[in-house]
Amino acid sequence: MGYKDYKEIVYLDEVELTSALAQLQGGLKESLVATDNQVKGTTTGGNLGGNIDGKVDALIAKAALGANWNLTAEKQNSESVSQAMNVVFKDYQLERLLKELDDELQKNTDSVTEGSFVLIEGSFKLLDFSSMLTIVTGNTLKNLMKKIPDSTDSNKTSWNKQTEDGFKLMGYLADLGNKMLPDTMMVLLPNASVYAEKSNFRIATGQTGPLLASERKIHVLGVVESYAGNSKMDMDTLNNGFAKGDFSNIGSFISSFSENLLTALGVIKSGNQLIKPIAIYFEND
Repeated sequence: MGYKDYKEIVYLDEVELTSALAQLQGGLKESLVATDNQVKGTTTGGNLGGNIDGKVDALIAKAALGANWNLTAEKQNSESVSQAMNVVFKDYQLERLLKELDDELQKNTDSVTEGSFVLIEGSFKLLDFSSMLTIVTGNTLKNLMKKIPDSTDSNKTSWNKQTEDGFKLMGYLADLGNKMLPDTMMVLLPNASVYAEKSNFRIATGQTGPLLASERKIHVLGVVESYAGNSKMDMDTLNNGFAKGDFSNIGSFISSFSENLLTALGVIKSGNQLIKPIAIYFEND
């Protein structure tokens, strides 16, 4: 494997990854924690070594850790060793899943059956209502702008009634978005909207800026859950039912309202694939 094969993995849902592999391969050793018994027996001293258990997938284990592994330290924390080994193992599980799906994996296709695995790539935007809410509703930015002279009138500041009204509007939108999509960051591609759980990102919120400036294409492996504009999510249909006393679809109200609002704002487009991601990464071309 060369440098060109390197993936910068910025998001990995380990639960979904492991589940997919276990079902497709009829069972899966999900970690290397079993080797911890070896580690515990040799953690104190100058050298820590061992062999990979043959029961672990040979190719993946060899690629991840080599046929033998060695760590030299005065005192080694076995838990840290296991965690490090498992991070490597999880990354190679992603490779295994991509190879397992192979030809059946739908790539950049508009018409995909709901529930299908897809691998899409392209230019992207990120939307995090929580971060937006923190910035536009706090006083820090407001106080700073009050200290900056207006570019056209030095007797005025950058903070004015129009700016204040704009921030209030963004604040209302961010607050609503944060409540509709808690713990979620959206990754927006031309034909797909990806709903990513924030806890699965491998980058901090403050590190997203350089990503947004990147000219690279992002790759998203996931499952198409549905399509934007599906008739089941139509607000008029729901409202008509409510008016007649039919609340059988009330459980869809929040999701429907969220989708319709994001569509009205131009964040997502009708017909977009709505994707639950397994992995999000960049490749070296």
